[in-house]
Amino acid sequence: ECSSNNRMHRFAEIVNDGGLSAPIRTPRGRDILAACGQLKSASARGRREKVSL
Repeated sequence: ECSSNNRMHRFAEIVNDGGLSAPIRTPRGRDILAACGQLKSASARGRREKVSL
């Protein structure tokens, strides 16, 4: 579960004020299960199921 945009921007502001870089990335790929390696996991599960039949 992601933090709210407001919370992420506030955190980045605090880090930036300390002289460090804190870029905020836009999450992409969740709609097709491609975020955080989920696509690989889903496809691997599909192959295992097909083989076991």
